[in-house]
Amino acid sequence: GQAGFHQAMKDFIKEVQNPRFEVRHRGWDGNTVLIQWHFTGTFKRSGKPWAFPGTTEILFDDHAKVKMHYDHWDSGQHFYQHLPVIGWAIRWIRRKIAIRPSD
Repeated sequence: GQAGFHQAMKDFIKEVQNPRFEVRHRGWDGNTVLIQWHFTGTFKRSGKPWAFPGTTEILFDDHAKVKMHYDHWDSGQHFYQHLPVIGWAIRWIRRKIAIRPSD
């Protein structure tokens, strides 16, 4: 709902400096919009840059109101693996499941 969305944005703004979404591609088919974007920003606490690609999917109802909104991005690679403790575990798992060339 709106209240949850507003709170998520407030929390995001507290943690990220200079957030920017650059729209790279967009498409519309019927009641569905797809937007490919690239995000850049800086973590306020560490000063480290943060950048990643993603896609937003928006579905409208018959009255042109947003019925569904999903953001698709690799949170494991672009967020969680940079956190202490859990980041180590995610990086370890990614290394273990990585496709290796056959000998």
